[in-house]
Amino acid sequence: MTETEHFDLERFMRWLFMAAPWIFIAFALLGLSLPFLPDDGKPRNSKFEMYLSFMVVIFFGALAWISRRVVRELPNAPVSVDRYGIWRTAHPRETSLIHWSAITQVRERPYLQRLELFNGSGELLLKLEYQLRDFPRLRSLVLERSALAPVRSPLGKAFAKSYAYHIFNAAALVGFVALSIYLWPTNPVLSGVLLLSVVGFGSWEYFTTACKVELLATGMVVSWPVRRLTLFRADITSVEMSDLVVNSALHPQVLVSHTKSKRPVVLRGLGTSAVDLKRAVQAWRENGA
Repeated sequence: MTETEHFDLERFMRWLFMAAPWIFIAFALLGLSLPFLPDDGKPRNSKFEMYLSFMVVIFFGALAWISRRVVRELPNAPVSVDRYGIWRTAHPRETSLIHWSAITQVRERPYLQRLELFNGSGELLLKLEYQLRDFPRLRSLVLERSALAPVRSPLGKAFAKSYAYHIFNAAALVGFVALSIYLWPTNPVLSGVLLLSVVGFGSWEYFTTACKVELLATGMVVSWPVRRLTLFRADITSVEMSDLVVNSALHPQVLVSHTKSKRPVVLRGLGTSAVDLKRAVQAWRENGA
């Protein structure tokens, strides 16, 4: 990389951010008007309506305030990079350049939809929004160029989903099956089509999602709820980061391509960030030390 590259916000996301405060304010005003809406002649619970109105106003008012702060930060979201470092596009390069050697730690903030860059003293240097155009390339440049601390020996490490994940999925599946059985005599369509479809999709999602990965001397063992796969270093052809997109939100994940299947192994939500997981798998693959 020799030339300067610019990463701006997607135009749609920019307009969405700018419209969000007004949308939330409109919902807050709608909630404020609930107690004053004309009735239809039926008895009304005025206390409940006042309580509901208060909660709606507080909730959407808070969202409007937060989104307004986000809008104020929009001019600072775009960044530029070159072979020397990274800086906010809105600021002069000469005074705002952050050298790659100063970046020693990165932290994923998936709920805030951003990647944060830190120096060796733990000082926050820069926030990179997931909504930046071509964010996967920007992330790969940061990981490649930054002076990240070497990965400590990954040999023997295990990354796994929490027990709460398994308990929640088991309880949800059992609950939907029980509800389907209960509703079957009175509404077989709802029970047999809708609820069982939810059970089927939920079961497929649960049983096809990797829940544990172990980096052992004998190989990388990937576990699903009902099966396991052992990959030797020679089996792995690449380790890359990707993003699962859900409702325009990015959820980073690691793709491990291998010779035993055309489809890569997808690793996400295993108790650590996708960045740290990728670096650990890469370190294990390269030298196992």
